[in-house]
Amino acid sequence: MLRLASARCTHVEAIGHGRVRVNFDSKLTPAPGQFALARLAATHDPYLPQTVFPAQIWPDGFALELPAGDPARLHLNPGVDIVLFGPAGKRAPQIAAGTNLLLLANARPERLLPLAMQAIGSAGAVTLLLGRPYPVEALDPEIEVRVGHLPTLVAEYVDWAEGVYIYTEPQQPTEIVKAMRAAGFDEAQVSVLLTPPMPCGTGACQACAVRTRRGWKLACREGPLFPLAELSLTD
Repeated sequence: MLRLASARCTHVEAIGHGRVRVNFDSKLTPAPGQFALARLAATHDPYLPQTVFPAQIWPDGFALELPAGDPARLHLNPGVDIVLFGPAGKRAPQIAAGTNLLLLANARPERLLPLAMQAIGSAGAVTLLLGRPYPVEALDPEIEVRVGHLPTLVAEYVDWAEGVYIYTEPQQPTEIVKAMRAAGFDEAQVSVLLTPPMPCGTGACQACAVRTRRGWKLACREGPLFPLAELSLTD
């Protein structure tokens, strides 16, 4: 059940590479894999609310990361309130204790970080493969980080990883998936975070339709995390 709630900005911290982390107190906290809809600027430009994926989650709040140049940075200061609608999407399945978790991202890796913290909290190990530079000093020190060409890096972890999550933008992760298949990864262990436009969060607009092997599914209701084995990816 989606609901409306407010969130109050409590702290803004520069974390490097021009990025900031914005902390909020709120009774609405998306679970790992979920998102919320919010208007982060004081104006109605853009008109549609934005999808926000928390980089950190705690019982009474969450943190967002904003890249350099994001217009919301001019508005989000301590004491500012925003309105949230959500949480939307399916929460990720609970990560089993002691899991070796592999995360891959060519952009916005913070969208996968709640999964990393869930694994670390249950005595698991996490490796984050990055396609672009990121302020790794802002990450939990228990997360191993590698930066490079993602399709090349994945083969090193085929025997280690017990769970895999992928996020790429704007394109689908076809090259990474091809490399995983060539390396012998079990597709049952792999999930993909897809973020097409999701302006309503309820499936009413159907803007977020994703092609799967069982027909079209709506990312805001049946995703945005999808098992790789279900997806019909295109180049």
